Amino acid sequence: MEKKKIIGAIIVIVIILILGIIGYFIYDNSIDKTKYLTDRDYLYDIAIEYFRSQNDDSNQVEEDYQQIIAYHGFGVSTDDDYQYAYICINETSYYVKDGKLYSGSGSYNTPYKFTFKNDEVIKMESPGEGFTNPTSEQLLPKTIYNSFTNFIQNGDYKLLNREIEQNMKEHYKYLASLEIKAF
Repeated sequence: MEKKKIIGAIIVIVIILILGIIGYFIYDNSIDKTKYLTDRDYLYDIAIEYFRSQNDDSNQVEEDYQQIIAYHGFGVSTDDDYQYAYICINETSYYVKDGKLYSGSGSYNTPYKFTFKNDEVIKMESPGEGFTNPTSEQLLPKTIYNSFTNFIQNGDYKLLNREIEQNMKEHYKYLASLEIKAF
């Protein structure tokens, strides 16, 4: 009888240890271990200039072509060799034709991950169509993904839309009408 109690106790202890180990790994994997930096906000400006250079249609033959960008930075992180800036970018282009304002291409509420080495962008990623592109959840650390989701769900992105509209109105204030025509 004593042997059965000892074996039963050992089995209970082994089960508790196994559950503890499993629980630890589940908990450990749920924590965002990303190291965030608070002194690298200037990387956002470098990222936006890189974005602008990669999406610049200034070779357009249209009159007074402008690419207007507004963004919200969600954080800058680091690992041993690289820094990463996470940004939501809204971008719209405008141009004038026959004295009328037209809207060109644009993108809204798109999260981007910029990879830096020595304060220089070496990679720009965003979710896109197709199976080879990462989703927002795969691209962003958990904390950043949650912040981005809240940013969209709470309607905070509307501030970016207003900033684009305000910059567009300021730039094109010389026109008789700011009614935007579809291209």
